[in-house]
Amino acid sequence: MFLLFGNNLIAQSNDYKAAVGIRASSEFAISGKVFVNDDAAIELIANINSAEFQPNTFTATYQAHQAMSSVLPGLRFYFGGGASLQSGEDISIFGIAGIVGIDYKSDKLPINVSFDIIPVLSFPEDNTTLTSNLGGISIRYTF
Repeated sequence: MFLLFGNNLIAQSNDYKAAVGIRASSEFAISGKVFVNDDAAIELIANINSAEFQPNTFTATYQAHQAMSSVLPGLRFYFGGGASLQSGEDISIFGIAGIVGIDYKSDKLPINVSFDIIPVLSFPEDNTTLTSNLGGISIRYTF
């Protein structure tokens, strides 16, 4: 019986071209992702801090996506890299960002969910530091 109706129990994959939403890690950010072809995307993340003396962070990454539909239809693994800029009162710090994560999109809802880790190698004036936001989850509306 499961073989006959099993496909209806698991939502089938439906690719999306673009998505906009929120990203939560140690802070909240706005996230936008656009696919440039079937297996590659560009993601922009903007973290605007309202706290005094906290810099705003902007990150742009190019991501290679690999389907994992044998595990779950609509699931993808992705990795890539890009740039990060922290900018605030009397501070501007450039960094090189990496990204690795998983991305899920069901055809039942126009929602995309992803989990990733973004380590950043920063180059402030006085030294070089490696930081990571220790993972974040993004929830986006797809179109």
